[in-house]
Amino acid sequence: AVDVVTVLCKLQAGQWPELLQFVAAATADPHADARELAILLLGESMTDTMGHYWKEHFASLATLFQNALSGDSSTKVQKAAVQSLGCLLSFLADEPEAQIFEPLLPSTLHVVSQCVLLPHANNTNGATPNASSAAVSTQDEETAGALLEMLNELAAHGSPVLKTHLSGVVQFALGVLSCQALEMGIRDAAALVIATVAEGRPKLFAKDEALLANTLEILFGLIENSKTSAAGALFDSNPAWREENDGSGDGDVDIDLDEDGNPIMDSPTETSMAQGTLDMLACVLPKK
Repeated sequence: AVDVVTVLCKLQAGQWPELLQFVAAATADPHADARELAILLLGESMTDTMGHYWKEHFASLATLFQNALSGDSSTKVQKAAVQSLGCLLSFLADEPEAQIFEPLLPSTLHVVSQCVLLPHANNTNGATPNASSAAVSTQDEETAGALLEMLNELAAHGSPVLKTHLSGVVQFALGVLSCQALEMGIRDAAALVIATVAEGRPKLFAKDEALLANTLEILFGLIENSKTSAAGALFDSNPAWREENDGSGDGDVDIDLDEDGNPIMDSPTETSMAQGTLDMLACVLPKK
């Protein structure tokens, strides 16, 4: 059903005002499955339509997402809202309209923290998080991944959306990075968010001494408890941070390629992610 609506939206070049009315009505359905489907309809498959043709409806969409993220919604509706909003804000990362959705950022962080991180955390006192090894569902990892991608896109484009929420974003990313129940690719994305936020807002990051101290404590804790080497972590061990030197650009870093011409990169480890983040902080944060 989602694919059919997507095709129709593209054929109508977004000129289908009744669709938003239908989605809004569906999000008020008493059945959680119907509300979830309505929110998912606004996800990746319709991001282009919303971004290009629904700008005049963004205020209404923000209200719709806020209602879906609220504590009165079922968990699966909340997760669907995080995924769909993540797709939309990733698309709008360099657009001024992204600020319309800025008030929703704390709710997205709260939903993923409560639904994904908290069930796997043994320690919630603000110190270095120790996470259980219980498996995380694929849907939960997709939800966390969508939020992290959104945060990284906003940070990479210098969006003002993150300015007010920098501390909360970094603390959330630290929680994901420390969660051993999550797969390494998700934790690697969290490390990238921390580095990108620091690179984009170095003075603001360094000014928050409590945040910086907690960040360093967690990163050093990951290195201390790992047996792997951190040598060359910034560019050699962290796949996500090597995109600009992937062999297709003008970088002067020598990179081995596979038979398809793609760069061969080591899988991230706790040590490489932590050390890579530390290296980036040392490079970009202002010296006192």
